[in-house]
Amino acid sequence: MIWYCFNDRYSFGLGNLLKVNNGSERYYYLSFLITIFCAQAIYATNIVGHVYTLNENGHKIPLPDANVYCANNKAITQSDEYGKFILNIDNEVEFNLIATFTGYSSDTILISNPHADVPEFVLKQGRNLGHITVTANKQNLILSKVSVLKTETINKTGLAKLACCNLSESFENSATVTVGFTDAISGAKQVQLLGLSGIYTQLQSENIPTLRGLASTYGWSYIPGSWLESIQISKGASSVVNGYESVAGQINLEYKKPNNTEPLFVNLYANQFGSYEGNITAAAQVAKDLWTGLLVSGTLDKNAHDYNGDGFRDMPKTELINVYNRWFYLNPNGIQSRTGIKFLYDDRQGGHHNQHTASSGSGGHYLTNVENKDFTVENKTGIPVGD
Repeated sequence: MIWYCFNDRYSFGLGNLLKVNNGSERYYYLSFLITIFCAQAIYATNIVGHVYTLNENGHKIPLPDANVYCANNKAITQSDEYGKFILNIDNEVEFNLIATFTGYSSDTILISNPHADVPEFVLKQGRNLGHITVTANKQNLILSKVSVLKTETINKTGLAKLACCNLSESFENSATVTVGFTDAISGAKQVQLLGLSGIYTQLQSENIPTLRGLASTYGWSYIPGSWLESIQISKGASSVVNGYESVAGQINLEYKKPNNTEPLFVNLYANQFGSYEGNITAAAQVAKDLWTGLLVSGTLDKNAHDYNGDGFRDMPKTELINVYNRWFYLNPNGIQSRTGIKFLYDDRQGGHHNQHTASSGSGGHYLTNVENKDFTVENKTGIPVGD
């Protein structure tokens, strides 16, 4: 019921027109109400239509609960169980009417005469895919939420994003570990975990303690990044199962396994300063239960760099050769044996730049010569006991 109030004396609607005694007044107000209803009918238009779909025989069947809306305004409705819909819209001269339903392709009909057009939608089911292929990039950093030790893992994807050639340059994207030069003359580097120096951090190679004592000074440059499969970093006081030195945390290195890696990988690097580096990894199966892998790395930098002109080389001259041969015996009955043989030769020369010393007329100069030779044999064997 629509009520209209004209003044304090009269308040009229359809129900009280009979209360007006004067005939002229009755005619006046009746005409006014008819005008109001006609204006509403002109302003709003009801669009009546149907939404169908096709069955297996190609016959049209009603599609209930389909969404039908006008593209020009916010008017929207749904079809009933018989596929019929009624949409109340503004009196548009021409507009697009759209019908959608989950799992079906949407359809659009152009309505040019809202008072005469009767839209009829026939929605088709979406195409069923026989198979799909999902492609994604593996995360370069994995944080363990299960372990109490809060282990951070840098995998192959993370190592590949670093323009590095050895372990000391593999932590540029890690907020936990920082590695820097202790001095430029000898090229020695030191690791810091959680702000503590390297003597409080335990470094392991596949759970075998490594880079201990004198080797910790230059050992970070002896492990090429292309040899590694992943790096696990445990922050804080970690487990003492593998050693007691883990005050700041543990860093464990996992090398590429001969039984689960590419047959050949070659990584070469050169720059405009005359520095050359090369890394090669190869793996092969030599018997039913026996695999072997060869990892080779070399560095050559014979130029004297003194770009700040202070008379000292910015970095030492370096000759490095590193060879690591691995043997894996994996028997189906559970016996496993892993053997590694390493050989390392490193020669570093730092200090005064000879040409600068000769030109300055100085009678003496300061030089350092560090020569490292290392030969290591390691073995881990596991034998199952009972079940």
